[in-house]
Amino acid sequence: MAALVLTLCCAVPLLASIAMAASCGVNDPKNYKSLADANAGSSTFIYVTGDLNVASSITVSKPLVIGYNSKIVIAAGAVLTLSAQPAHHRRWTAAYSSLFQGDGTVKFSGRANFLVMPEWWMRKEEATPGDFSPAFDRLKLACRDVSCTIIWTQPGKISKPLTLNPRLSFYSSNTPGLNGVGTNLGIDFQAGNYTANKPFMFPPLGSYSTAIRATSTIGLRLSSPSIGGCTNSVLVAGDVKNTAIDVALHGFVNNAFVSDANSLANVNLYSGFYTNSAQGDSAAMLFRRAPTSVSGATATFTAFDGVPRPGEPFNPNLAFLRSTATTPVDKFGFTIQAWAGNVHQDAKYATGVFNNLKMYAKMAALMGASVAGANDTINMGGSASIWSTQLFASQAAISETNDRNFQTVKLPYEIIPGEWVAGRDIDFFLRHKVLTGSGATQKILMSPGPTENGAGQDWLNPGIVVKRLEVLAGQVLKVTLTNAAGKSIFQSQFAGRFVPLDWRLYVGLPGVGL
Repeated sequence: MAALVLTLCCAVPLLASIAMAASCGVNDPKNYKSLADANAGSSTFIYVTGDLNVASSITVSKPLVIGYNSKIVIAAGAVLTLSAQPAHHRRWTAAYSSLFQGDGTVKFSGRANFLVMPEWWMRKEEATPGDFSPAFDRLKLACRDVSCTIIWTQPGKISKPLTLNPRLSFYSSNTPGLNGVGTNLGIDFQAGNYTANKPFMFPPLGSYSTAIRATSTIGLRLSSPSIGGCTNSVLVAGDVKNTAIDVALHGFVNNAFVSDANSLANVNLYSGFYTNSAQGDSAAMLFRRAPTSVSGATATFTAFDGVPRPGEPFNPNLAFLRSTATTPVDKFGFTIQAWAGNVHQDAKYATGVFNNLKMYAKMAALMGASVAGANDTINMGGSASIWSTQLFASQAAISETNDRNFQTVKLPYEIIPGEWVAGRDIDFFLRHKVLTGSGATQKILMSPGPTENGAGQDWLNPGIVVKRLEVLAGQVLKVTLTNAAGKSIFQSQFAGRFVPLDWRLYVGLPGVGL
């Protein structure tokens, strides 16, 4: 076992790097015999290398900076209380196991919001199944008296629901997934006021019956880049107020959003794209019960595509909006902003009992969905309306192919008028939070590609180029295109096919990897 070295350094920032701490130790080595002696010194933080054995309970008020592959072993019955944020090399290996080991307990104290990683508590024997639920249990025990933010950095699984509350936040980048194994529920938000919390950011979620449940939440804000392979993506229940939920992609799920709520007040459910499951009843928005009160509650989708997986049929049991309640759902707003299509001819716009429904759905050409079933009761209210129309140039849809660092954009052929004369401008709009969020940057790189269309080939660009970008209110990005071909472009050249633009839309937020 490596020897324990406790090095004290002065005038170094709280979250100094491991290298800086080591350098400080070389220049001014002050080694102490015990953790208690080190904590009583006049240092800024305590640098730990090797294995630190904690034989009895102790409170450490200075930040611990733990070196690479070092660990803290807490004896049975002992409690290590940390009142300052520790810093540790994030690499976790199954061979070396976790940062905190032993049969004792670690806990945090004080007013700080601690940043914690579940792999700090991951045991060696838990590595093969890759189940992080036991590590999350130990993490939550350590954070039971303080506020903590879970930092998620690697793919993993959970075998039981991860329960969160206003004192336990979650932050992840877009890439490492968190999937279920043997659990019906993924993320479970307890009742409480989340107004003071920063937005919860989750990785891709999959393989649950219900991926996220939020019960009687106030001020909750959460997002996920994708939820897939689930019966229900997001379920809201109880009395839900001032809550905003954003899922960029619902992939092959039966129900994107589900309400079992008693009341909904200022609740905004948003999805960038939704593809429904090929089997069973499916809905973009499902009401299991009629809320007794609805005020300012909406479900918004940028686009919907019912194309099934290869070999699967289109689902005839799809309804964009469905209620299974016997009493009416009142004053709810539902919108498909840009494009919806590729569904079974028996699919429905809305099915169930609704009063004062405000529904707007922009439909692609040749869509065969009916307005409602024969026994449905839908009172549209004064100014409400259902739109079923072809796309037009002032609000055209797009299809996105997402990659790690860019989005390739295709336009449906309906954006092109019968004749698009040379030099004429046409606008289309894209709603996307990442594109227009605070501090966001946008850049379009454009290559017009071949100037003549080849029969049956979708990838040719006839000479359409991007003229300007403009960020509008409501997280909308306006893109102005112009015909730079030097001659007219006709819709008949592309009827029934996409008009591809050989350009990429690069987006990014400072400090956030896409």
